[in-house]
Order: sequence, then C-alpha cells, then structure tokens
Amino acid sequence: MTTFQERQRLREQAAYYLNMGDVDTYTQLMHEAQMGIPNSNNDLKNWGSNNKRTVNRRKAVKQLMDDYTRKEIAEELNCDISTVRKDIIFLREKEQEEEHG
Repeated sequence: MTTFQERQRLREQAAYYLNMGDVDTYTQLMHEAQMGIPNSNNDLKNWGSNNKRTVNRRKAVKQLMDDYTRKEIAEELNCDISTVRKDIIFLREKEQEEEHG
C-alpha cells in the first residue's frame, strides 16, 4: 500500500494534468491514488521493482527491519525468510548509493 504522502503527490500531479486539459492522465493518476497503486516509474527507481507486491513488501521490510529479526519480519509479512534477506540487502545497498551520491 502506498503512503498518504505518495497518494497526495499523485493527487497533486493529477490536478496539474487536469488544469492542462489532459483528462486521461488525470483519471489514471486519480485512480492510482485512490487504489493505492504504486507509481511504476518511481517504484522501479526507488524500490527496484514495478511489481506492486514487491514494492509494498519492501516498504514494509524497511519499516520493520530496525526493530525485528528477519524471521519475525518473514512471519509478519507471510513470506520466506530468504525473500526478507534479499529485500534487506537491496534496501541497504540503495541506502549506501544515496549516501554516496
């Protein structure tokens, strides 16, 4: 699920396109905001995937990884521990990339 801020950004983008007269893009963005569909362009860049389930899982792992063990996260998200391990590796590599510019 996307966060409130992400959905709000989609709504702002949608309003821009509506003001520009692009009703189709407006409709698509508002639908994404309403349904909590990740923005595929940003998700590939930020989360390494366009797959909604993968993006949502990685967002959840990011929130949980400081306070829970891999096993606890896997149980909470109902996925395999190796998937959690791969997600944590991805998130840490992404964090290092952002730190080093």
